[in-house]
Amino acid sequence: MDAQPGWYDAGVSGRQRWWDGQRWTEHERSAVGSSPGWYAVPGGSDLRWWEGRYWTEFRIRGGRFGVEGASVEQPAVPWVLGPLFLAVGGLQLAMSSSLGSVSTGTGVLFLALGVIWLAIGARTAALRRAAPPAGVAFAGPLVRPLPGEQEGAGAGWYPVSSRGARWWTGLRWTEYVHTRSGIRPTFLARRALRILWIGAAVFFTLGVVGTLTGILLLAFGRSEGIAFFGISVLAIGLVFVLVGVFLLVSARLQSRLLLFPKKPPTPPAS
Repeated sequence: MDAQPGWYDAGVSGRQRWWDGQRWTEHERSAVGSSPGWYAVPGGSDLRWWEGRYWTEFRIRGGRFGVEGASVEQPAVPWVLGPLFLAVGGLQLAMSSSLGSVSTGTGVLFLALGVIWLAIGARTAALRRAAPPAGVAFAGPLVRPLPGEQEGAGAGWYPVSSRGARWWTGLRWTEYVHTRSGIRPTFLARRALRILWIGAAVFFTLGVVGTLTGILLLAFGRSEGIAFFGISVLAIGLVFVLVGVFLLVSARLQSRLLLFPKKPPTPPAS
């Protein structure tokens, strides 16, 4: 096949596969609707990244990059965490009531977290259900070079981690990566990773403190109320430790994908 790099029919209805100029790659996308890009949000002044099938949380407002509040990249996460926190909160309140304890703060906290996660899930779902773009994609200097732009030989998608690839124009890396979720901009990668590292450290530290406090309360508590409070603190501490570990692992894995590679890509062997 003698053709320029680009998206071509994948042989499956509604799907396209990326041709790098020499061979087919593993990168696919939906062929339905507008191509991925920055489009004006219907009824608003913002530009938002359209993945090709749905709107994402990445936006441009007043010439500045940002993310839509109260939304997440993976829409299934809130619908898993929300019911989980609600169940844990309900269990905490039930245990408190059966033991005659007046300490209900932990149960209420978990219930509140569950409601927040469900609200985030609803917001993310509403964002993705919004009407698709109707105009032409924005292609100003602010967002360029865009995926597909070629400035030299060897332009294409090159793996930068086990989680995805980044577009190389032939002269430089772009701010766009291709993952299982589709093409995503990475203009806010450094800020996002910094927040992720800080959040991981905070959760892990609080979790360790809570776990140790719960163990001490159980070891030296002399009443049923203190013992129940110790169990609650210990449970919350362990949850925070697990969340901290998860965030640390996630930050480590995301770093290679989101940060610019230090060297040009190695062209595939012909």
